[in-house]
Amino acid sequence: MSQKRGEVDCAEKGLSRMGYDETIFSFDHVPDKKLGSDIEPPVTGVIVTNTETQQQKIYYLEQEPQWSAPFLEDVRTGVFGPPPKGLSKAS
Repeated sequence: MSQKRGEVDCAEKGLSRMGYDETIFSFDHVPDKKLGSDIEPPVTGVIVTNTETQQQKIYYLEQEPQWSAPFLEDVRTGVFGPPPKGLSKAS
């Protein structure tokens, strides 16, 4: 669980450094679909949603376990839509 939270913390800190209000993004974990298990299933991906633009992308952990850096690059390049009003420029 700490690795999951660590990547979210990195993503939120990066958003803050870029001038974004990190609360406009939601981070949801995609569990591995294993039935009949009483333990928490491993996470296979992270769904990131910009709650203002409704833009969404899944980062699959098999491909990129450290997903926060590619996510922040996607924010910089406009994958999640233009910067919010009042934000001069995401750097």
